[in-house]
Amino acid sequence: VVEKPGRYDVWLSSLTCDTSNLGFRGNVTITAGDARLEKRPVGDEIITDDKDIKSPWFRADSHMGSVFFSEPGEYQVQVISDKVVRPGKADIKERTRINSLILKPTVN
Repeated sequence: VVEKPGRYDVWLSSLTCDTSNLGFRGNVTITAGDARLEKRPVGDEIITDDKDIKSPWFRADSHMGSVFFSEPGEYQVQVISDKVVRPGKADIKERTRINSLILKPTVN
């Protein structure tokens, strides 16, 4: 749900055991509203103080681009990747899994 219209930066939050190589084999596709973003996540920001993440996992957030919502409301969001794993089912051998999608309002 978008409370205010405007441009939002889209961040893909991943849990990983290797912050230097997230191991995505290809692009992640994100559709939100009328926008479609495709990019290979690289871990632009490593979050070390997330109290919900336990060792050996780390949180790596990747900037995926931005989307514009012309009005407030509910929008469908879809994430397509080879790294989507059901919560609680991630195996340490997988090294990386998608945790969440974060929308941050941009300041114009």
